[in-house]
Amino acid sequence: MARRTALLISVLVALSSLFAAGPATAATATMTGRIELISVRYQQGPVIEIYGWAKLSGAEVGNNNAVRVTLTGPDGAAVSTAFDQPLLATHQFDNGVDDHPGRDQFGNIVHHGFWTIASPTAPGVYRACASAAPGVPGTTWTSLGCSSVTVPPRAVDGAVTGIGPHPGKSGLYIDGWLSDSWDRHGWGRFEVTYTPASGVPADQRPPRGLVGGPYTAPPPSELASQHPGAIGLHSVVQVIDPAPPGTYTVCATFGDENAGLVTDPSCRTITIDSAYATSRATGPGTSNLVVGRAVSMTPGTWVPADASVVDRLIWQRGASDGAGWNVLSDVDLDAATIASTTPGGSMVLPVEAAGHRVCLVETASTAGGVPVSDYSCYDAVIGEASTTRLSGADRYATAAAISRAAFPGTGPRTVYIASSASFADALSVGPVVAKNHASLLLTAPSSLPSVTRTELSRLHPARIVVVGGAGAVSEQVLTQLRSLAPSVSRIWGADRYATSRAVIASAFPTGTAGEALVATGRDFPDAVAAVPAAIARSAPILLVDGAAGRADAATVAELRRLGVQTLTVLGGTGAVTTGVSSSLSPSAKVVRAAGADRYETALAVARLAAPGPSADAYIAAGADYPDALAAATLQGVRPGAIYLAPATCTPAAVVGDLVRTGVERVSLLGGYGVLGFSAVTACPARN
Repeated sequence: MARRTALLISVLVALSSLFAAGPATAATATMTGRIELISVRYQQGPVIEIYGWAKLSGAEVGNNNAVRVTLTGPDGAAVSTAFDQPLLATHQFDNGVDDHPGRDQFGNIVHHGFWTIASPTAPGVYRACASAAPGVPGTTWTSLGCSSVTVPPRAVDGAVTGIGPHPGKSGLYIDGWLSDSWDRHGWGRFEVTYTPASGVPADQRPPRGLVGGPYTAPPPSELASQHPGAIGLHSVVQVIDPAPPGTYTVCATFGDENAGLVTDPSCRTITIDSAYATSRATGPGTSNLVVGRAVSMTPGTWVPADASVVDRLIWQRGASDGAGWNVLSDVDLDAATIASTTPGGSMVLPVEAAGHRVCLVETASTAGGVPVSDYSCYDAVIGEASTTRLSGADRYATAAAISRAAFPGTGPRTVYIASSASFADALSVGPVVAKNHASLLLTAPSSLPSVTRTELSRLHPARIVVVGGAGAVSEQVLTQLRSLAPSVSRIWGADRYATSRAVIASAFPTGTAGEALVATGRDFPDAVAAVPAAIARSAPILLVDGAAGRADAATVAELRRLGVQTLTVLGGTGAVTTGVSSSLSPSAKVVRAAGADRYETALAVARLAAPGPSADAYIAAGADYPDALAAATLQGVRPGAIYLAPATCTPAAVVGDLVRTGVERVSLLGGYGVLGFSAVTACPARN
């Protein structure tokens, strides 16, 4: 027992000695290292960068080692660095300075890199010193040495390289350059002296001093090649506009706020005898110009009398608007000319300008002179037509919004319901909806959307008619609809063509349709745009298999029952073959309404509906069908052509038709996801 007690006491004494030795060992730990690099770079002025490293001797690891960096300027005063001191160098060396490839040369000792920067304000010698200490209490700081760097004096240089006109531009241009060895985007001043011609109005004399800068744009490659290695090199352009006749002497004065001013001795002189305005030419007193109408500027009076004067319409170009045009920027008088005429003459603003910015420009110049221009810029619009949007969060909500617009108060007695998942069953129902002054709402195949239910509750119809079989609209949906109206029925057929005939039979008794519109049932664009034409002509829209070799017997029989004498086939032969169209009704007159694509075909069909003036017009997405289908609701109360458009713009031909019909209201159907423009914006012309 005594031996065990003695052994335990000896172990405890040994452990006590070991722990007591800990601080003493730590106290002997030292740091080594050095400043690896001190350099000057230029970024909005000189920047001193200091790199270095430190390590803890005899340690496998050494986190939280502290480093202090001090920097003194040429006057001996301390210079603040960009980081608080002391620096905590907790990164491994290979995450710091890369001057030592690999870490094997240091054995297993952990090295820490440090980095700091300072912004000197004066030239001269700057001295950086560093010290380090391990992150263990009771130790002292060890010097890592000092290093110096020289910040050279700031040098600002520059010159005027030319003075004169720029082709196609207005005014007298002064070209030059600046360089700043500290890259502070040096400042400069052009002092303009000139002898003006007698009688020049005071408000048209250029200012005596034109201040340049800031010069942030990179120099042109030609200028950079002329001044190789120059720091802070930038081109300078100033303009005097208007530039009255006279002698202009232009000198450049450059400077440094500390070193004073430097004047370029190579002044430039030019004498011009240019046209200038004695009374400014002005455009129409409005912020808009109407496409399709004549516009003109009030002619200016120009001196000398033999000045060459021209009025032009140009695009105002700038950042892209997403439709391929560039709009809303500074005026570039070299921009593409839309139209031109003699002073005071009229020019017609083309429909392609709708939704864009255009400028009226009057330019005068003499041989060898400086061109002077006056201009006014405008928004190109479609007459006085208002533009509104009918949309919702999805296709169901958009159909409900269209229904509310058509029936803001008392609702229709009949509401038609069609599937949003398939266009085929609903294509023939549009004329029936309009004829009965009904509303068309959309549903999912197996469930009734809440927004559709809400609109049905608001309309409170006496009758709901579901279009399509159970594969299009399920019996579960009919069950939900029966709680919303006293009468719920279904119109359907064995396929889309049989459903089309059944829909027509429900609204057109025997012998009541002298004309019919025929569209392919394989795609939707031709039929969805045809509802206004069908209403205007009291005609049904009959679907056929447009790719077949000839019409089927049931379709021919339906046309015979209706008593059709004129057939209008919608789309080209790629949509409905010649074999089908010629076999539909041998005794009927057959015509086609077609275009090069779905947009042009929709336009051709729209002209069937609105051969003359029209108060309303509707634009729907041509890439999908639901919004255009729901537009049938509006045709019974606010009839108007339905045009199709891509997502970002309106075909120029459609704009032309809107101008032709003198519409008062344009309704965009669907949200910005399907029609991304808020006003009618013409698509760029095709190349």
